[in-house]
Amino acid sequence: MKIKRILKPVFASLTGGMLLVANAFASQCAGPNINGWNTGVVNHFSGSFIEKNDRNWVENNSDGRHTYYETARDEWSVYLKRSDNYYDLQLDLHRCGVYFKRPSDANYELLYKIKSAH
Repeated sequence: MKIKRILKPVFASLTGGMLLVANAFASQCAGPNINGWNTGVVNHFSGSFIEKNDRNWVENNSDGRHTYYETARDEWSVYLKRSDNYYDLQLDLHRCGVYFKRPSDANYELLYKIKSAH
């Protein structure tokens, strides 16, 4: 019993308490209570992605306007596919980045840093 009483204060002082641990998992680029399940706008430093309707997204950037359709969502990300199937995108609110992957690629690569999401 004494061990539990000693370890609990030591753990709290080392981690800054449970609140700090919980905040370590909060997104630095998304607004409060925004996550992969409910975001509809993702702004990056060259433009933005906007959910239009029924899993259709539009990106506006310096190259113009591009359309995507949503293939999946999870707690931190929205996954998009370009309409011509040339590449996939991951709007990752946890790592604050827009990542792309061509069909021949094994992994996603960073395309843009996310500025904000709501």
